[in-house]
Amino acid sequence: MTGVTVSTRLRARALTLTLTLTLALALVAGTALPAQAWSSPAPVALGVAESFSVLGASTATNTGLTTTSGDVGVSPGTAVTGMPPENVAGSIKVGADAAEAHADLQLAYADAAGRESNAILAPEIVGTTLIPGVYRAVSSVGITGTLTLDAGNDRNAVFIMQIGSTLTTASGSAVSLINGAQASNVFWQVGSSATLGAMTIFAGTILAQASITVTTGTAFDGRALALDGAVTLDSNTFTLTPVRHGTLTASTGGAPLSEVVLNGTSTQYATGSGTQWSVIDDRGTGAAWTLTVTATAATSAAGTVELVARSLPVGSLVIDPGPITLGPNGVNPELIVGPALTMSGAPQTLLSSVGSNTGTYLLTPTFSLAIPSNAFRPNYAGDINASPLNPYVSTLTFTIS
Repeated sequence: MTGVTVSTRLRARALTLTLTLTLALALVAGTALPAQAWSSPAPVALGVAESFSVLGASTATNTGLTTTSGDVGVSPGTAVTGMPPENVAGSIKVGADAAEAHADLQLAYADAAGRESNAILAPEIVGTTLIPGVYRAVSSVGITGTLTLDAGNDRNAVFIMQIGSTLTTASGSAVSLINGAQASNVFWQVGSSATLGAMTIFAGTILAQASITVTTGTAFDGRALALDGAVTLDSNTFTLTPVRHGTLTASTGGAPLSEVVLNGTSTQYATGSGTQWSVIDDRGTGAAWTLTVTATAATSAAGTVELVARSLPVGSLVIDPGPITLGPNGVNPELIVGPALTMSGAPQTLLSSVGSNTGTYLLTPTFSLAIPSNAFRPNYAGDINASPLNPYVSTLTFTIS
């Protein structure tokens, strides 16, 4: 029947708020380096040689069990020995098959050697920390302890070492990457040959004019690329860790709201909270960010019980972000501002940072939907208490940048 007069007290109706999420990812922009007189250089373009863990000119030879995550090759030579294909995650390429990679290696070597240097690199490195830049050594360089490369929370930071003669590492020495430094952004241009001592932990791409020798047990996150000579290996592990560009992301979720009973005279409020949300700023820049939201009016669809769809003003919905807590690597949650916000059809700022807020931040927002006393119209077929009415649904669109 139609034209039913709604009683002053209706049975509880389930009201559900569903959310959809749209994210605009913001990649790293700018740098966050320690105080210095220069900016981070651009990376050295490796071209086709980028896919190689090992590339020699004359030969590539191995003793023991060596594994690589990239290609192994030689050009113009044709001999790769001691490297079973099953230990090479990429391909083994020789002669003409590696010619383009060798040509790109020549260009990369010239690029690295031609960069304007920012500072002088000491001939012996023990317990040294370097910031991004181009470092030049007139002659040989030896690493006898730990060399630390500090990116200053800039994942785009680049380190270029220009070494006039040989590069050597003592047994058990290490190149340590901290604060966002990445092996794929570290380049060693070596004017002669490079020799890595036993059990060295090494990071970066070696571009050697002559030969490269990697001795027993060395772990190599990067590439051994020799322009004119051989590459000799002995029970090594080569990893090609790709450049990881930091991102700014947010994870949100829906929220079922409580049932309400309308009394015909006053507004009732359906409330609830959903899953925990997170904002992850992995850009490493410390730049401010905002999370904006746009809402649609809460609407119930027409159905077999309700003959006409119902709609509430968009401002009937309020989101309260609540307390902001720290997740992994989070800092300064007090610098994230997020008061309760009445929804609108236009973008509004739900959360914003006012300082350096890298890391992960957690929150569990609460929702409140105001249901006026006249929300239910006399448009039902049959007994309005016979079956549940259709829920209200509001769609929220979020953008973080």
